[in-house]
Amino acid sequence: MCETEEILQNLKKAAEKKEDTKIIQNLKLLPKETELDDILFLRDLLESDNFEILKVTIELVAELAKIESNRKIFTNEHLVKDIIHLLDYKDLDIVINSIRALGNICYENEEACNIIDKIGVDKLQFILKDDASRKDSELTSKTAGLFLNLLNMSSNLGKVCLKNGLFPIIEDLLAKYSKNCNQNETLLVFLISIINSLEYLFDEQDVPFTKELCKLLIDIFKQSVTPEISIPCLEIFHSQCGRVCASEDIKTLIAKEGVCELLFEHIEKYRHLVEDDESRSILKMACDFIVIVLTGDDCMNLLYQNGEGIVYQNIISWLDSEDPDLLTTSVLAIGNFARKDIHCIHMMKTGISKKLLKILKKYNTSTDIKDVKIQHALLSTLKNLVIPKENKENIIKEGLIDTIYPMINSKYDLVIFKLLGTFRIVIEDQETTALHLATQKELISKLVQWSDTSEHLGVRGEVPRLLAWLIKYSRSTKPIKLLLDTPGAVKCLVDMISSNHALMHNEALTALYLVYVGCPQVSPEDGKVLPRYHQVGSSTYYFHLITGTVILFNVCANLVAIMMCETSIKGLVLPTEMKPDWRFCSVCETITPPRSWHCSVCNICILKRDHHCMFTGCCIGLENHRYFIVFLLYTLAATIYSSYYNLTFVAEYISFDWSWMTVLKLLFPLFTFVIEWTENQFFIFVIIIVLLGAFFTGALLVFHVDLMLKSVVTHEKRVTKYDRGKLENIKLTLGERWYLVWLSPWIESKLPCDGINWDKITSDKEK
Repeated sequence: MCETEEILQNLKKAAEKKEDTKIIQNLKLLPKETELDDILFLRDLLESDNFEILKVTIELVAELAKIESNRKIFTNEHLVKDIIHLLDYKDLDIVINSIRALGNICYENEEACNIIDKIGVDKLQFILKDDASRKDSELTSKTAGLFLNLLNMSSNLGKVCLKNGLFPIIEDLLAKYSKNCNQNETLLVFLISIINSLEYLFDEQDVPFTKELCKLLIDIFKQSVTPEISIPCLEIFHSQCGRVCASEDIKTLIAKEGVCELLFEHIEKYRHLVEDDESRSILKMACDFIVIVLTGDDCMNLLYQNGEGIVYQNIISWLDSEDPDLLTTSVLAIGNFARKDIHCIHMMKTGISKKLLKILKKYNTSTDIKDVKIQHALLSTLKNLVIPKENKENIIKEGLIDTIYPMINSKYDLVIFKLLGTFRIVIEDQETTALHLATQKELISKLVQWSDTSEHLGVRGEVPRLLAWLIKYSRSTKPIKLLLDTPGAVKCLVDMISSNHALMHNEALTALYLVYVGCPQVSPEDGKVLPRYHQVGSSTYYFHLITGTVILFNVCANLVAIMMCETSIKGLVLPTEMKPDWRFCSVCETITPPRSWHCSVCNICILKRDHHCMFTGCCIGLENHRYFIVFLLYTLAATIYSSYYNLTFVAEYISFDWSWMTVLKLLFPLFTFVIEWTENQFFIFVIIIVLLGAFFTGALLVFHVDLMLKSVVTHEKRVTKYDRGKLENIKLTLGERWYLVWLSPWIESKLPCDGINWDKITSDKEK
């Protein structure tokens, strides 16, 4: 039997016989690297009444727990409870060694951490809170280290600690010990690491990251050169500033306190030591943090300082760096500085754009994925720089278009998105450049291709906008032929009408109008459908041009107005008690006003609901009933107006032999496609479709005007108590300015009823 086993056996025998002196002797003799296979004797010793035995035993347990095999057998709920019970003792050595024992047992031991989580950490938390009653920080430091082990291994414990008020305790300790970083370095490492471990739970647990805490961390970050302190501080700053709802005050405080300047010094000092993935990731985090801070408006102005700011000057120096992360950071940071026009103009004057274009020329033909980040950064920054009007012409002369045009061959949506945005911004009021790009067949084809195949929503949104801007700012009819000859190009513009953004609606309608006006006017001998009936410049020509434009505008604008109006009960504050004629909707689970019905398609109750229009894809109700009536009117006018010219075209340019086949074509155009296919037959088919459209639109208009004059909707009987006479009924649908709403949907016309309080309407009638 070896000496260690002999000591262990003697210890167990002494424990059984409760020979205190021998127990203490053998505990002190037992080597600290002993691997145990049994903990029962230790549990007995930890429950001893002998104070000296407790003191020596817990010290031994703390040392033995450093061995991995011992940690496994020490992962016992009863043993852990015995150790936690020792925290109630007044003796500092026992408490410190108990904390050491728990910390060593829990080191990379999730099961042990879960046991402590189950038992609770109230006693541990009290030790931290009671720090002021102790003369030194040793126990506080050991306890903070234990908490760090627990938080790193137990995902649930962090939430429990925050709910129980751990964070204010940590913040107070940080304030106390940050006054002397050198003497309290280990404790500060633990405290800052705890904050770093809990930081991701702040929003969920409603724990504020205050300016006071941020200032404490900044002061520590400035004083310390220890990576174990500075890196967690940086991680906390990066995370807090990078949140979607990040506080601008925090960013501004960081900028004012010179954190970015200090960070730049550290990067310059240690950049040559970046040789592995870990150090590279730290460098990237530091670079990202600088860029994130500059997203704050106050920070941008504070650090720019009219181009003389230290941070700005440092950022400019990185444009010459061969390190890809520093170069990308420099470009992105310049892009953030360029969010203000006055900064952009100053940068152009100092030659920043030339440097950026020079860098971009090295990457503009690359399709390597590792170059995507720098390509994206360069295009983002150039896009910001060209926003001021005075910069556009200068940067075009510097070769912007020639530099970025080859990037249309990129296969990465992130790059394409920024490329399209840069093209769109730079052509504003630049007629020559817009015309040049608008006549590039390759570019137009690429735009259509991206619109159809790209999964990136930004790309699909930018394509039609760029097409619309090319048409608008080229100020020429030359691009229109290319646009019409490119399959799918016009469809891009038409699809943009269904966008959720009013600005894009206007851009699409403007572009389509310009395409319509600028369509090539050629003779039917050239195989085209659009003959010219009126001499250009004549009064008849302008009459029909204005008439057609007004009709087209009102059809499109009223259609958009129908779809954009909110006519449901969404957002309304409705009473909780049932009034006369009010109903309870079991689907919406709310009381609804009179004349409101639930739509199974829209899945909500609609105020003064008439019907769900399948053509517009929405319900016709109180707010959009006016636009629907006017839309029907102008659609009828459009079909009649079109039919007039269609029939004129047939009479003048298509010869009829008026045989039985001609009659068959007119009556059954689809059937005759089986027999023959000709251009004439297609023309006839279109004409009949338009005529049918006129018939059904007219019928709908008559039907709905009749309902309007009687002040009823399709859900009501033909006679209702809301009938106040024809003129007042018209006002109930079209508003007080009913005589003007026919001119444009932009004309405001207030309705006499809000769709809720119909009792006023009925009471007025009774009077």
